Amino acid sequence: MEREWDAAFINSLPDAAFAVIEPAYLRGETRDKRCRYLPHHGPDVKDPDENSSVDLPHLRNALARCSQIKPVTDSISAEELREKARRHLEQHAKALLKTYQEDEEPKEKSPCESAKESLLKRLREIEKQISKLQPLESRVKRLEELYQKIARTSREETANIEDEKDEPQKILTKEKFWERFRQLRGEGLSKSDAYRLTTIEFLEALAKKNRQD
Repeated sequence: MEREWDAAFINSLPDAAFAVIEPAYLRGETRDKRCRYLPHHGPDVKDPDENSSVDLPHLRNALARCSQIKPVTDSISAEELREKARRHLEQHAKALLKTYQEDEEPKEKSPCESAKESLLKRLREIEKQISKLQPLESRVKRLEELYQKIARTSREETANIEDEKDEPQKILTKEKFWERFRQLRGEGLSKSDAYRLTTIEFLEALAKKNRQD
């Protein structure tokens, strides 16, 4: 016949038989047996997390009383004491009690829940798309800046070309003729080649001026 779980029997159980124990008791600051709560293992328990030594009626009783326990010492709050007990007991319940196993099975979602989940999923997808667009916007802005820079460079080069077109007209004066001659000599041309090229540019500038006149 199974022994009755009276006060004397519960006090004789090892610490591993209980769902939660106050820190003050574990540190040896008190030997008050009331600091051990919700016994649910038999006296042969070796590990508090094992399922083989769990007494199912006392496990159910412990689950029912879990929210009612209060600490004896001030080494732990009532909320923390109950939370630790609940986590430990539910671990056994999910493994041993059919009602808890059924609760763990996925339930069919209502249309409202399904719609909400679908909406949240869509919102997350939109957030991902936005995060991808931000780097793209930066690249588009960079391309616009490069385009504007190229356009400015192109306008400057066009202006330089127009200036170069007008350059031969400056050779029409004697001083500009010899200035151009010295420039070509500085670029490495021989005297005869520099003189010949300067003369050609002079004649082209003169013909252009006559056409404009």
